[in-house]
Amino acid sequence: MLQTTHTLRFFITAIAASFCATSAMAADPQHWLCQNTKAPMASWGDSSVACYSDRACAFVTAKGGEPLPDYDVKSVSAALGRGKIEALLTTSDSIVAAGKKFGYVCSKITLN
Repeated sequence: MLQTTHTLRFFITAIAASFCATSAMAADPQHWLCQNTKAPMASWGDSSVACYSDRACAFVTAKGGEPLPDYDVKSVSAALGRGKIEALLTTSDSIVAAGKKFGYVCSKITLN
């Protein structure tokens, strides 16, 4: 009986750990960094970056960039057309697609 109890506890712990790991991954989605090829970023400190989440804006701030928070997703094309934004940091595929239409080059990054 003792062996069965330990085995059951092991499986419950393994399932709980798996659930927590899956939840952590879902809570931190992969971000896209899209850079303006017409005005490339020299460094984070010289860059205005449109960020679409608190986590993305905190990342830009930590790197020394100027975060442009709460950028209106619906007006992203108009903002990109003005050419004042050096980069975008987002999880949205539609924002990435809009950036690519304006010549931005996008790659996935991990926010650390």
